[in-house]
Formats: sequence, structure tokens, C-alpha cells
Amino acid sequence: MDDDEWVGVAAGLAVGESKTVKKGKRQLAVFRLAEDRACVIDNRCPHEGYPLSGGAVSGQDGDAVLTCAWHNWKFRLADGACIVGGEGVRRYDTRVRGDVVEARLVDPPRGERLAALRRTLVEAIDDRDPGQCARTIERMLALDEPALAILGWMSRMAARRLEWGFHHGLAASADLAALLEAGTLEPGVVLLQALDLLFDDLERRPEQSFPNPAEPGEALPQLIAAEALERAEASVRAADDREALLDDLATAASDGFLDFGHSVIFTAKAEELMERVGEEAAHPILTVLARSLVYATREHTLPPMRRFVREVGARAPLRLGAGDARFDPAPFFERVLDGSLTEALDAVDEPILAGVAPDRVALALALAAGERLRRFDPRHEPDLAVAETWLHVTHALTYAEATRALLLRRPSEALLRCLRIGARFVQHLAPLDGPAADDGDALGSLVEAMDARDEGRAMALARTRPLAELSPELHRDVVSDRLTRPIFVAHHVKAVVAALRVSAAAEADRDLSPHARLALEGTVRWLCHPTRERRLGRNAHVARRFVREGRRPRELAQ
Repeated sequence: MDDDEWVGVAAGLAVGESKTVKKGKRQLAVFRLAEDRACVIDNRCPHEGYPLSGGAVSGQDGDAVLTCAWHNWKFRLADGACIVGGEGVRRYDTRVRGDVVEARLVDPPRGERLAALRRTLVEAIDDRDPGQCARTIERMLALDEPALAILGWMSRMAARRLEWGFHHGLAASADLAALLEAGTLEPGVVLLQALDLLFDDLERRPEQSFPNPAEPGEALPQLIAAEALERAEASVRAADDREALLDDLATAASDGFLDFGHSVIFTAKAEELMERVGEEAAHPILTVLARSLVYATREHTLPPMRRFVREVGARAPLRLGAGDARFDPAPFFERVLDGSLTEALDAVDEPILAGVAPDRVALALALAAGERLRRFDPRHEPDLAVAETWLHVTHALTYAEATRALLLRRPSEALLRCLRIGARFVQHLAPLDGPAADDGDALGSLVEAMDARDEGRAMALARTRPLAELSPELHRDVVSDRLTRPIFVAHHVKAVVAALRVSAAAEADRDLSPHARLALEGTVRWLCHPTRERRLGRNAHVARRFVREGRRPRELAQ
């Protein structure tokens, strides 16, 4: 070490004494431990910033321990490690020359500091310590680490722990990445929200093993359909044509109604997430996406969808066309929202056959899903005997928006199957409708209206205020703790982002613009009503009826 790196920080300090010293931007705590030994650390406790210089030192030599007087955190002065509490404190190389304590006030290379913070963040995640997570994220941002790079690293780390494949945390992180790019929120708030969703129930989980890359003997969609997990994952890892791989994953996700539509949603969000956080995310994110497609429930094989399968089987496959025809939304909405299954399928098929762009049909389905949210009877939410809740209807919206996103990115005839599924999705939820929501006056703040549970005023604001005014309010609301359990927060994020995107796209559509705010109105109406997040009572009730009576909650939407 060069002598010019050493700085005198204290003189005349007796053994056993401590002192607070300021050097530039640093506030230091200096402890004289012996005639020939001292210790210099950051004076601010990493917990809540209280001064450490007034703490008590016990032990001696390499075993000296400093106890913070404020919350009893304990730090080993030999290296600054925290042995009771959370993160450690920064310790500087120290020496004593005569009566002067000197310290080497040189920061480690940025890469070392960032790596140490990542290790600290992993520990905080596994300890379920949100305070330490928040502080560590802010320290990473203070090192000028881009927020999207932090999100990409967190996404990859979470994906490696996912035993059953892609999940809501990764999907919502794609939308939170969009909010980071929009710049309407503090990055630390968005990143902490993403971390909470990404690692829900993944604390202390081991990293999953993945097969080595291998060329498949069959096409990836066939491997997924055959539930050949290891070969499908090996095929994804071996793929060198990213666009062809994404085409294959989209084809597999659209092969029926998989996991209540989650497969299409997750496939769209996986691609969006990679676009925003970088190609380093490709593995393991696309690998765990394939895993989730393999494990997905094939809901189109279940009894409630037999009629749909028969009807679609009797129809000719939809074909991609020119896509520049006009679109009359009035009969479309009438048949999808209030018609039979046959009429709902006709409502999708006829515009496609007439040359309407498929993504515009998907946009209309998203608006229709918004109207279904506007009609939802809130009395179903607390009814323990009914299976469906608000979230069932939000899925119709996010499914349609994901279908639209995939059709815009990589249009294919395979993806046209999702339009028919989307029509059935919206149509079959009609039994959940209740009394029409009352209109209100468009006064004040949208969030204030939602906080007051004033659905009429909230819907009026969603219908009349410019999106440029509404978007920042709704962005802030998704990180406001309106909903708190991760699965519900993820749906909050996804539904709001989907509703804003659908509204913006519909406003620019020559035929759908009069209906542009349906999805936004329906979404804010949902947020005006209490959502039952803690399901212990419901779970106990459902278990009792099933175990003792062999009954389960009735499904209104069949």
C-alpha cells in the first residue's frame, strides 16, 4: 500500500476511547483498541443510520465486538461483519503511528462492491428481511448500477430457483420494467416491489438443475405437448436462433387453454422482460418458461370445455389475411358479452375472415373483458360457496392483452387459436355479472376515489381524464400497497398495465376508439372493491365441505 493512501483520522485518542470524525463525505467512527491497534469504520449503523461511535466494545484483539446502542446489532471489528442483526459495516484498513490513528480511505473497485451487495441481497432475501433488501437495493443504485440491470439479475436469480417453471413474479416484473423505463416512479420502490414478487415462496430454495444443451429429435412444440421435460429444456438451451425459439414457445403456449391462460400471458411477458433487461436473461427465463408449458394443465381437455372443443373442431382453421378491413365493434361486443358460445366464436371468426387485423380483434376482446369487469357482481368475492372472484375476470383482460402482444410481435396462424379461446373466456364469465355500476362525477384524484371506494367517480375519471394524467397516478398505485400479498399484487400490476396499454391502443384505433376506456374503467372498478387476500377462512371452509360432504365450491362460469 502506498503511504500517500493513508490519512490521519485521530490523534491523542486514549486506549478504550472512540471518536467521530468527518473526512470529506465520510463520517467515521474511530476506536483505539490498544496502544498499537485501532479500528476505523463507517459511523452510521447500516441498520437505520444511528451513530456507532457511542457503542460499547467488548473483547480484545481479533475478537473485539462493537454493540450498537440503539438496536443491539453487533459488529466484529476485525472485518466489520455483523454477527447479530443484518448487514455488516464498512471497515477501513487502519494503523497506529505514534499518537496518530491512520486509515486507508480507498474504496474497493466498483465490481467488488457490487458483488458484495449482491451477496448481501441474497442473504436478506433468504432471511425475509425487507428492510435490508430495500437498503441494499438503494446501495446498488448509489453505485450507479442501472435499475434494469438490477432487475435483470434478480429475475435470473429467481428463475433458477423455480421448480415448476415461470411464475407471476417474472410476469409482473416485465410490467415493472416498463414502469422503470417510464420514469414515473422511484427506481428503488419498483425494484423492491419486483423483488417481493419474484421471490415469493422462493426463500432458501436451491437452484434447479437444467439439462445440458442438446439438439432435439422433434420440434419443441411437440416435445412440450408430449411433456418431455428434459428434452424440451435441452432444446431451449441449445437454440441459437432466438426468433425461431420464441415462435416455437408461442406456438406451444397457444396449443389449447393451458393453465387458465397463464401460458400465453407468461410467454408474452417472458419476451417483454428479455427485451427490457437484456439477452443475459434468456437462460434461465426461457428454460423455465418451457418447464411451465410442460407442466401446464391442459384445461381444454376438461369437461367444462368439451363443447368449445367440439365447436372449434367443426370450424375451419383461421388464416392470416391482409388485415386492413374496417371493424364494426357493436355486434362484436353484443355477441361476446351477451351471446351464446357459438355467437361469441362467430364474433371473432367473422372479422378475421373479412380481413380485420388479428391484433385488433384481440384488442376488442380486451375491451370486452374490461366491460365484464365493469359488470362483475362484487357479492361473489366474499361468497365462500362460489369459486370465482375478481381475479378470474382480470385474467380475461390480461389473456387478451397478451394475445395481442404476441400477435403484434410474431403473427402466426397458430396464435389465431388464442382469439377463439379469448372469446370463450370472456363469454363464459357472463354468469358473474351483477347490477350495473353507477356513473359518477369526474372530480378529484382517481386514487382518492378508489381509496374512498367510490366506484362511480373512479370509473368516470378513468373514462374522461387523459391517459397522460391517469398513467402516473396508476403507476404509483401499483406500488402503493393497496394489495399486499404477492399473488394479488402481481395481478394488480399486470391488470393496470394491460388496461393502460389497451386504452392507448384503442384510442388510436379508428373503429374501437369510442370504447377505448372499457378495460380501464373495469380495472379501477375492481380496485374500488375489497379483495379477500387472506384466504385461510375460505380454505378451511372449502376443506370442510370437501372432506365431510364431498362438495366443492360451485363454478358459476361454465
